[in-house]
Amino acid sequence: MKKPLIVPVLICTLFLPFLAKAQEVEDFDYRNEIVWGLGKNTNSRLLGSGFVRYSLRAKERVYQTFTLEIANVKHPQEFKQGLSGSSGYIVGKSNYLFPIRLQYGRDWILFHKAPQQGVQINAGIAGGPTIGLETPYYINYVVSGSSPTAQQYDPDVHTLLENIQGASGPLVGLGESNVVPGVSIKGAFSFEFGTFKTRVSGFEAGAMIEAYTRPINMLPRARAIQVYPSAYIALYYGLRN
Repeated sequence: MKKPLIVPVLICTLFLPFLAKAQEVEDFDYRNEIVWGLGKNTNSRLLGSGFVRYSLRAKERVYQTFTLEIANVKHPQEFKQGLSGSSGYIVGKSNYLFPIRLQYGRDWILFHKAPQQGVQINAGIAGGPTIGLETPYYINYVVSGSSPTAQQYDPDVHTLLENIQGASGPLVGLGESNVVPGVSIKGAFSFEFGTFKTRVSGFEAGAMIEAYTRPINMLPRARAIQVYPSAYIALYYGLRN
């Protein structure tokens, strides 16, 4: 082989794996995706939310997203009092806040990954209406030596702290919730890890701001808050095709 031909052959040989990989990445595209996961944010305790999200391809590297999320938001001044024999209770709390978020958004694929290796990085933005459930916070309270009864906690009424036998649980007052409309908007980056073309797993990190039509009365002795900014992280898993 003549020397002038050796250089182009070597160049092609060296770059062939990268060209093949680029073609493989380009061919790895999906039409839709559904994921579900759990989130933690700066306005929550250990578990902040659960969600399901459906994504539909709009054009190359761009996807429409539809998300349903149910969350538990706490007041910044909340603190939990531990009790022997129970899970404890939150001092001064009269209401929970359970947002039900319906969000529409867009995801942009910044870095594609190969079908069975690598990391895919997306950037996304979403927003939409929120149904805020202001749910009574019940405690088990002893009156005059009788058995504990479930009562909505009022720090001005339930002054004998030794009579509080812990929280009754969020489902006790769910049927008495007040509905407070609101809106939310968020921006995030997601990092997808996966070894299968039809499955997806990863985590998402971002920031959200949520506002309601009136302040939410969670702690009567603290300032009622109407706008809730937060940072969050979420783990997810799902399927695509």
